[in-house]
Amino acid sequence: MVLSTSGVGLFQQGGKVDGPVQVQLQASSTEMNDLLKSLVFWDQGNGRIVGVSYPGQSALGRILSSLRVDLSGNPGWVDVFTQLRGQAIQVETLQGSLLTGRILGADRRTLRVADQFAELDYLNLVTETGLESLSLDQIRRFELTDTRLQDDLNRALTAWQKIVTMSVKPSTFILRVKGCVRWR
Repeated sequence: MVLSTSGVGLFQQGGKVDGPVQVQLQASSTEMNDLLKSLVFWDQGNGRIVGVSYPGQSALGRILSSLRVDLSGNPGWVDVFTQLRGQAIQVETLQGSLLTGRILGADRRTLRVADQFAELDYLNLVTETGLESLSLDQIRRFELTDTRLQDDLNRALTAWQKIVTMSVKPSTFILRVKGCVRWR
């Protein structure tokens, strides 16, 4: 470690790589950008780096977008319910009523209450008795009738939870090398 008088620090790790190998470095997600910018590889005359990969948050994006409920891009409930248009759902209201139907869509409405305006999100359902429009703040819980779709939603939320709860995680760099290469 080298620390200059201005407070800038240089932390150095290094090694010799011969062939395909995985190098694991610890870094928080906020430090990862600096780590990637300062990672240096050089050959010793008889090797070359074929590729370096890092499975970062783009991996999370690929996981989220591959599920039938796409939570990549951090969508709100209106966006999620819009993706689920046509799906069967059971909704329990705060009053304890159960509604079963298919999702027609979701929208945000601006309502005037006295002299103020409020934006409320609504879920629109097609039920056996007709169209129902529920304010999302009146919904206690909902369950998608399609268990595979509900499992996808749960997997997407689990993937988000893993990313959020891991502030420092081992970051694995996969180096594909021909010959002998030093890294720092």
